[in-house]
Amino acid sequence: MKLITIAVVVSLIFYFISRPSSQPTSNTPLPNAPSSVTGTAIHPLSIESLSMRRFPFQKLKLVKTISPSTQVVSYLSDDLTLNALMITPSGTPPTNGWPVVIVNHGFIPHKTIVLPVPTLTPPTFLLPKGSWSSNPIIADTIALKGSPLDDSYPDPNILSTY
Repeated sequence: MKLITIAVVVSLIFYFISRPSSQPTSNTPLPNAPSSVTGTAIHPLSIESLSMRRFPFQKLKLVKTISPSTQVVSYLSDDLTLNALMITPSGTPPTNGWPVVIVNHGFIPHKTIVLPVPTLTPPTFLLPKGSWSSNPIIADTIALKGSPLDDSYPDPNILSTY
């Protein structure tokens, strides 16, 4: 469970770093922005700012079981529900739990999406499954905007064929 918590925290950090900021790019301090050691405001999505935040423990919510080893799970991140494809190895977990790999493929702004998205169709989106499912490791693929696990993806049944 500790590894899943670490995986969620790392996922959140990568998510916030990879998405474009809607904040102004000027040097104007942001409201409630933490201050650095020198007292100047730092961007709320900077590594320095994120490392000062507390990320509470939360359990992953099972959204859909695709196969015994593949599930769609969700978690909250700053009032947003994020989905992820979690692939778990079969067998008895090691004493300290399975190692975890988090796949974060980047942010795709809705304005630039031309559907269907050929690079995010199930065969390429599920690529980690073929690579890691036979190894003793949990692969967690975060569903960012435009991916088949995104709530706004046009075909909610796209994963039902796998």
